[in-house]
Amino acid sequence: MREKPPSIERIEPIEKLRDIVQNALLSAYRKVLDLGPRGIEVIPSPLSSYDAEVLRADWEAEEAVLDYLSNSGLSIVVRSEEHAWRDIGSQPADYLAVLDGIDGSSEFKKQDSNHRSGTMLGIFRGRNPIYDDYITGGIIEYPSGKLYTATKNLWAFAQEPGLQPFSIRANGQTVLTPESFYVDNNKDYKRMPETVNLLNGKGFKPKERLGSSAMHYAEVADGRIGGVIECNRKANLEIATAYGLIRESGGVMVNEEGESLGSKNYRQFGQVNDGSLLIITAATKELADEIIKNLK
Repeated sequence: MREKPPSIERIEPIEKLRDIVQNALLSAYRKVLDLGPRGIEVIPSPLSSYDAEVLRADWEAEEAVLDYLSNSGLSIVVRSEEHAWRDIGSQPADYLAVLDGIDGSSEFKKQDSNHRSGTMLGIFRGRNPIYDDYITGGIIEYPSGKLYTATKNLWAFAQEPGLQPFSIRANGQTVLTPESFYVDNNKDYKRMPETVNLLNGKGFKPKERLGSSAMHYAEVADGRIGGVIECNRKANLEIATAYGLIRESGGVMVNEEGESLGSKNYRQFGQVNDGSLLIITAATKELADEIIKNLK
């Protein structure tokens, strides 16, 4: 049975939560910029859930977000890649935040103007939410500083540094075509290379992956690509943080059976770090169904 959500008296206005996410992401961006070349140093990470070592920028980006959340006045529990679980404010928490310090760290290490990676943050209502309990979330892109944000029932936006935000939408694609989608071909997970080979064999050659899930999801949200196939791993940090952005831009995120992730419990769905489940994100439900049909 799901927990009873927090009483309405304890819930902050949605605009306040949106601003907290945006400012927390900008705080991470400034911290990473200040690090400069030191950001690619490898340091011990005793709190990490998955790795004994981590990029300094990855750790410091999460620290910056956690510090901002700690000063926000929120009662929140945070799940992140490098810091595992963190309780902030009075408990039990009103919210769950999901955080990935640097998604696409292999790209980030290139430190050139063409690499693309991002810090991802999402806030959900309640400490044991389903995906449809998302409230707000976003991605800050490195090195451009482009900010992608979404707030429930208030659409999705992108903003270039120094410019006004503008609304973004998925491209409405309904038919699967070659190179109209990404597959995160991570060889650590057997199903990903198998999926690429299967689709190649059917003539649907996926576009070359970007090396960052954050950027895959950003491109679905702003209409540059039709869809992306990824898998469960590392507490589904990227999938959870991107869910609101995809939904508010008009897209869908489903499992292999075509079921929306909306009713899935974040703490339970696909939490094993084994890549055994495929997650299909698409501009439309029709396109998601077409992708699934060709995965059989």
